[in-house]
Amino acid sequence: MKLRSAIIAGLITILAIAPTHAREETDFRDLRWGDPLDKLGTDAREVVRVEGLVTYRKINEDLSLGSLPVTYISYIFFDGRLMGVLIGINDRDTKWAKDVLQAKYGPPLTESRITDDATWLTDRTMVILSDRFNDAYIGLVSRKLDEEYKEWRERQAEKDAAAW
Repeated sequence: MKLRSAIIAGLITILAIAPTHAREETDFRDLRWGDPLDKLGTDAREVVRVEGLVTYRKINEDLSLGSLPVTYISYIFFDGRLMGVLIGINDRDTKWAKDVLQAKYGPPLTESRITDDATWLTDRTMVILSDRFNDAYIGLVSRKLDEEYKEWRERQAEKDAAAW
């Protein structure tokens, strides 16, 4: 009887730990939404600062996602936390990028009949594939931090309007 109780207690412990383990999945490479800047490593350099967002690129970045070559990877921070990743791709690779995104995220939520543009939503991430002539990119954005950013922008606009 004690062995049976011990086995049941062990299974309950494993089941209780399993959801925690699933939550530890990364959002892009070894990063999670909300990670601080130091998680990028020492070779991260600021690229641009605009409207409450700070964008960084890593000097020694691996510019490939499997066999999909990329032109750049930018990491976007809001309030010192990783909010998104912008991945530049060659215009000629958008069809392949769409296939890769479908393999990772499933069928797109929306897609264009004319271009390769598409969007996906997970419980944590908005994914955007955009192809505008020679400017093609994949955007990954934290849904939670995007909401916080929208609220910040509204408060900032109200402050700026009051200054007039």
